[in-house]
Amino acid sequence: MTNKRMSSIISQVFLLSPPSSPQFSSLFFPVDGGSMHKVNLSRLYDIAKLIHPLAVIEAGASIEDTLRLLSNAELALQELDDTYVLPILLCKAEVAELKKTVEGLSKAFEDSSESVLSERWANRITDSFKGFEKILKHRLDELNAYFVPDRNPYAASILVDPGGRFIPDTLKKIIPIKAQKEILQAGKCLAFNLPSAAGFHLMRALENVLHPFYMAVTDGKPKPRNWAIGDYTHALKGKDYTGKVVPILDYIASKYRNPLIHRNDFSMSEILTLLGITQSVIADMARVIEKKKPQRNKR
Repeated sequence: MTNKRMSSIISQVFLLSPPSSPQFSSLFFPVDGGSMHKVNLSRLYDIAKLIHPLAVIEAGASIEDTLRLLSNAELALQELDDTYVLPILLCKAEVAELKKTVEGLSKAFEDSSESVLSERWANRITDSFKGFEKILKHRLDELNAYFVPDRNPYAASILVDPGGRFIPDTLKKIIPIKAQKEILQAGKCLAFNLPSAAGFHLMRALENVLHPFYMAVTDGKPKPRNWAIGDYTHALKGKDYTGKVVPILDYIASKYRNPLIHRNDFSMSEILTLLGITQSVIADMARVIEKKKPQRNKR
């Protein structure tokens, strides 16, 4: 085959180039440290588009077009070969076998003087790809892919995002990492319709900020005997910087924390309201902690 002909074919190959966003640069990408994987459905569709034409190719197709389709399929198979999610992992042997077949066919056609596909070659190609499609479909049927609806006003993709898009940037800069982790866990609970569980994580986030807030406002006095919100608010009343915070903490304790402890269930709308209140009071406490740091450092 002439270099000119090969150059023409290569220029027509549909490359699976990685999208601009790194979040969607693979067929599957990990969420929550790898305990879940998001399926990139558009990429899966692209892969199917590259593989299927060879399952239905007919005798008489030009060798040039066949080579282009084989090159496309080889890229798609490489994408599957690079995947480590279990259902696809289970057909790795079939992927490797088909890749070997594609490489052999490509070499045979490159060295061929024929211009069109014979019936013998067409049957070999369609048999190989139809068999692979059947196995891949079976593996994809085993894929535990679910649709998680948005929880207004939050998109499900934000609620489960390990990068913390669920937490406002202004909060990330000033609240402890432990509190951020609890808020992220609350987001995942909201995504999977577990509002009461989300409430528990929000209370833990609040407590992770409440203690350093107490230490800042009281200049390091011993903490209350119990870690309950009510004990903290009782000790904080009348202190500087607590005027707006204490009434909100008391409201959260009576309306949410105490009922949660006593196993009362909450609705999604109630916990979404709690989320807004909690983030607001956490931000207020974190700002006071930041403000008091220079004063403590001077002593």
